[in-house]
Amino acid sequence: MIKQKLPSQRWLLYVLAVAKVLALVVFSFGFFLTRTQLLETSICEDFFGADPNRLRIPFVSADSQTGCWLEPGVDKLVLFVVDGARFDFATAFPHGEKNAFLSDRPPLQAINEILGDDCEIAELFRFVADSPTTTQQRLKGILTGGLPTFFDISKSFGAVKLVEDNIIAQAAAAGRRVSFSGDDTWVDLFHPAHFAAGMDPHPSYNVNDLDTVDNNVRKHLMSALDEPGEWDILICHFLGVDRTGHT
Repeated sequence: MIKQKLPSQRWLLYVLAVAKVLALVVFSFGFFLTRTQLLETSICEDFFGADPNRLRIPFVSADSQTGCWLEPGVDKLVLFVVDGARFDFATAFPHGEKNAFLSDRPPLQAINEILGDDCEIAELFRFVADSPTTTQQRLKGILTGGLPTFFDISKSFGAVKLVEDNIIAQAAAAGRRVSFSGDDTWVDLFHPAHFAAGMDPHPSYNVNDLDTVDNNVRKHLMSALDEPGEWDILICHFLGVDRTGHT
């Protein structure tokens, strides 16, 4: 004997089905946010055109042309990206939380040396990133100041040039000679013209190779330090820690 569902039960099932569909739609619109790219690029007039009384301090760029930006605080900039490094790699026990896998001496001991008691110009901050945490999206966030969305993860495995206003493009436009070595994601994001001081890209997807990229980045770094007059900004993107995490 087969029991047939009463009309009231069928009506309840229909209501539940519609409610589930609506809940899924609401979740999708809240989680899969749409990211709008801003294609405008900052120029000098954006800062000084509206207020003629604003302080204007020119500097002489690498091509000996007078610019309109504020005078830089440093002559050279070295940017280290240690991909995949956790906060507790830099400090032994962050916020008093002991880690059974780490000793009293953190793996990245050089950071502790920089943060020594006699140093008054260094700080260590903890940053927690929401998804996605893929390399390309995080680099775009750091260089543009924008926030990636979860859908951006689909763009992490293709060559998508960065069209938004960013630090590297502004530096190149101001005559700064940028040198780069490491993860070839930077080559996907920028044009060769942005790296006037040279590029040294290496494949980023061979997660079983823990040493080749980092060794080449170190060679590039030491070579660049021997010739400081050839570059203004030096970018070193290490991959060994990230690949260890993947493997």
